[in-house]
Amino acid sequence: MMSLEERIEALVSLGDTLDLNAPSWVSAIHRSEIENPWFSQDMVSLMLSNVISDFFTKEVLEEFSKKYDIKDQQKRIGLILAGNIPMVGLHDLLCVYLSGNIAIYKPSDKDAILLETLLEELHSIEPKTKTYFQKVNKLQDLDAAIATGSNNSALHFAYYFKNIPHIIRKNRNAVAVITGVENKEDYEGLADDIFSYYGLGCRNVSKIYCVGAFPKDAFYEAQEKYSPIINHSKYKNNYDYNYAIYLLNKMDFLTNNVLISLRSEAIQSRIGSIHYEEFDSLESIRNAINEKEEEIQVVVSKEGGFFRNCTFGQSQKPSIFDYADGVDTMAFLTERL
Repeated sequence: MMSLEERIEALVSLGDTLDLNAPSWVSAIHRSEIENPWFSQDMVSLMLSNVISDFFTKEVLEEFSKKYDIKDQQKRIGLILAGNIPMVGLHDLLCVYLSGNIAIYKPSDKDAILLETLLEELHSIEPKTKTYFQKVNKLQDLDAAIATGSNNSALHFAYYFKNIPHIIRKNRNAVAVITGVENKEDYEGLADDIFSYYGLGCRNVSKIYCVGAFPKDAFYEAQEKYSPIINHSKYKNNYDYNYAIYLLNKMDFLTNNVLISLRSEAIQSRIGSIHYEEFDSLESIRNAINEKEEEIQVVVSKEGGFFRNCTFGQSQKPSIFDYADGVDTMAFLTERL
């Protein structure tokens, strides 16, 4: 068994030595894109760069861990990992590892290579870390479980894990609030929030709440840097399909030939499109957002004061302190087991 200090030191060493230009990572990124074309080199590099800078520093890991009463009890924690964006399951793996428990994990078929490459590198730095991770095809003999999936799969997870402590996550998306005080940098940050990982993440903005009219000119002008995204085959196929659907249904929408914007009360939008609603006041927006809290992962706003609020450009740059659905995974692992 490793002490907490040893576990942290292994992660720090991993962050210090991680080199995306190393042959192992060049190969892993290439293979992952072949198996899942959504995992383009740019998007994988974006995720890994954020992880290295925000997760694997001694100061961050020590500050993160000292908030909890870690008992090193080595309970078996089952993890069903999502695969919508690169390495999205890493935070759960790190929480189980840092809490002194054992991650019995089932990776998504869409995101198996990158996580395995990262763990292999960790194990090569400190072989004792191998005892904290066990990849399986079927989860059994567990003390607790954390599962992430769709709204439909969440029902199955809740039934399957009903006899043990569990965290079950469903579909969520980020929303943004525009009040008229935003500047060019805010709109450029909003473009990052929308287009990072092609909009596939639960922290990607899929809906915009506006005080007054939707600011289409400023909104679309800031997206210029993402115009090449339409050359990605899977994104373009989705955009073209959704464009045709909206035309056939005679729906009113705006587009810059890269992103479709249309009025809708729904939070979740199709790939290549975004929803917006116009309100008379910020207070009306607050009420509308509070009514749909269960569907919302993050609120991007310059005004602040919303639950799980973040600034423009930061929705897809979560720190290790940001928990999915606002549920403290480390508290679950250290207090409920």
